[in-house]
This record gives sequence, C-alpha cells and structure tokens, in this order.
Amino acid sequence: HPSWFPSGCARGHGHADMTLLSAFNPHELPEARLRAVATGRHRELGVILDTVRQNLNGSTLQHIIVSAPRGFGKSFLMRHIELDCARMASDEQLRLQAVLMPEEMPHVKEPETLLRELARTLAGGRGQDAELSWHDDDGEAWESAMQELDAAVAQRLGPSGMLVALVENFDVLLKRALPREEQRLRLRNWLTRPETRIMLIAASASGAFDRSY
Repeated sequence: HPSWFPSGCARGHGHADMTLLSAFNPHELPEARLRAVATGRHRELGVILDTVRQNLNGSTLQHIIVSAPRGFGKSFLMRHIELDCARMASDEQLRLQAVLMPEEMPHVKEPETLLRELARTLAGGRGQDAELSWHDDDGEAWESAMQELDAAVAQRLGPSGMLVALVENFDVLLKRALPREEQRLRLRNWLTRPETRIMLIAASASGAFDRSY
C-alpha cells in the first residue's frame, strides 16, 4: 500500500509537505522500466517462452506452475511473460495473447468466476464489470462459463490461436474458489481437453503440488 512520509515542514505553518511513495508493483510498471531493472531470470523466462511457442503448434498443451516463496519475484516474472508474449505475437504475427490477472482476486470465490474473469480481461473489460456468484452446485455454471470463454478466445484469436492465462497466488485461489475435489477435477479436465486453446501459467508460494494433485 502507498505510504505518506513528510518531506519537510513549511516555516510558520503547522503542517508538513507530503510526498507519496508507492510500493513496487510490477503490474503497473511501464515496459521500458521493467526491462531496465530485470536481471537473473533469463533462463527461466526462456524455458517458459519456449513452452508457449511449442504449445502454439501442439495438439496437447503443457501448463506451467511457477513456485517460489513470497518475495522471490514471481509477479515480476509473470509481467515479463505477458510483455514477451505480446512482443512475440506482434513481431511474428502469431495468434497469441497473454492476460495477466490481478495479483489479488478476493472476489473469485466460485470456480466459474475465474473463467468469467479471464473472458472479461481478454475482452478488455473493467474491474467493476466483474460478475460474482454464490451457489451450492457449480457444475452447470462451470460448463456455461467454459463455453463462454472458449467462444471469446475463438472470436478474438481464431480457432488456432492461444490464450495464455497468467494467474498469481494460485495456491490461495485453489483453497478459496475450488476447495472441493470435484471442483478441482473440473479444472484439471478443462486444462487437459484435447481441443483447448488456453494455456495456464500459475504462480504459487506453495510447492507441494506433487503431493496434492
């Protein structure tokens, strides 16, 4: 959160001039500044971008989880992926788009809300347009949201295009929005469909996915 610090007091007045200091937020950094301060993640970035490129021409998509403790630069890396996917799409005329979801999504409390948020972000929708839902059985709602997202991807990128969904705090999101096994099974089935054109790159501070499928 931004913090206020006094920069000096005006003589003869009872108040201080104030300066706004913003927290470091890779989501808000312009591309030139982000690339100027980037260091130490070129190998990891190269592996991820190679996988993106292979997925563009593959029938079965490989998804990725970036796992590291908090403060290790996962958000920074995700922003780089977003920018490099955009550059690849522009320079090579690829039907490719990456969408970087907000670092915190407390409003995503149901599985289908995540899919709807991906569709909204892909279309350039505003945050206040987010659709919320609460219910007991999300099977039908999930299927509907899945079809809507598939249609949005096809309309924007064509049948052979690919959406790269960049989702942070994935471990937290799973616990909050997909707490039940049947919900997580729907997510797994969605990601492994032969016809899917949506690649997930998830960032997580917890690395126990090999023991918690």
